[in-house]
Amino acid sequence: MKTLAEIGIGEAFKIAGIEFIKMRERDGIAEIYARKAAFNSSFGGNNNYIESRVKDRLEREILPLIEAEVGAENIIEQEVDLRSLTGSRAYGLHKCKISIPTFDYIRENYKAIYDDAKKIDYRDWSWTATPNSTTEFEEEDWVVCVSPRGFIYFINCLYYYFGVRPFLILKSSIFVS
Repeated sequence: MKTLAEIGIGEAFKIAGIEFIKMRERDGIAEIYARKAAFNSSFGGNNNYIESRVKDRLEREILPLIEAEVGAENIIEQEVDLRSLTGSRAYGLHKCKISIPTFDYIRENYKAIYDDAKKIDYRDWSWTATPNSTTEFEEEDWVVCVSPRGFIYFINCLYYYFGVRPFLILKSSIFVS
């Protein structure tokens, strides 16, 4: 076992049976992103991540497993910017311990995600927390989905099942396998 601080950026490791890659590290904390979907799901009844089935399942099914393995005190609360592609900030910011990344995060870290996807031949689509637009512009049905190969697509949140790849921020001093 190694500490998360000893794992290199882009290297894989497991927590609670889920394989993650380390995306970034600074000031004793590390951002991690699941290499593959932890589960597939429809997004929910609308495109607001705060009200989504995805968020509910992450917090109910995945977070307790991770907390049991690394300790709840080692998971850092994150702030998810739910700004839409149209620039609406109607859904605001959401504070949580586990989420899926936003489209902006994917775009900023695309090279690492793409390089990792090539290693494991991963091609499945996954949800982001980014809505296409919001109720401010009379739209609440479409969410941005991404593929590790760089494609983006606007998917109806009610009818399609796509991958849910957890994103967390952890203290780098924890031990991982």
